[in-house]
Amino acid sequence: MDNKELLSKMRSDLNVKFCTVDEYKNDNKKTKHVLIIDDDDLSNFVTRKTLECYELADKITVFDNPIDSLEYLKTTVTKPDIILLDIKMPVMNGFEFIEEFNKINCDSTIFILSSSAYSKDKDKAKDKGIKYMSKPLKASMFQTLLD
Repeated sequence: MDNKELLSKMRSDLNVKFCTVDEYKNDNKKTKHVLIIDDDDLSNFVTRKTLECYELADKITVFDNPIDSLEYLKTTVTKPDIILLDIKMPVMNGFEFIEEFNKINCDSTIFILSSSAYSKDKDKAKDKGIKYMSKPLKASMFQTLLD
């Protein structure tokens, strides 16, 4: 089985598992628009599926490149309410993205969603006033951040 077939099978398996979990869909707060920025395709899929299956967002936009997402944020009329941002990415890391993001006119709230186990990354996010979540996204944690 090649990588493409394996990824397709994983997506199919994950789709079935995610969408059968509806413990508390009806009690969830929903945000209008979530922007996901992560260079990992599988992480993007899992995050998007969590938001969809728990009905946590009306609209979900995904970018695998922070530079492209900055261009989107500069030009789109409808800004996202929440940005879920990875830290470790090539070309531009999450903290560099935040520096550039702060230069544009956008009120979106950024949450770090990362697999980084480094306390320095968590501390840096805290110093910038940004809440930090570990991957994978958990619906309950996302709900807590919306409060």
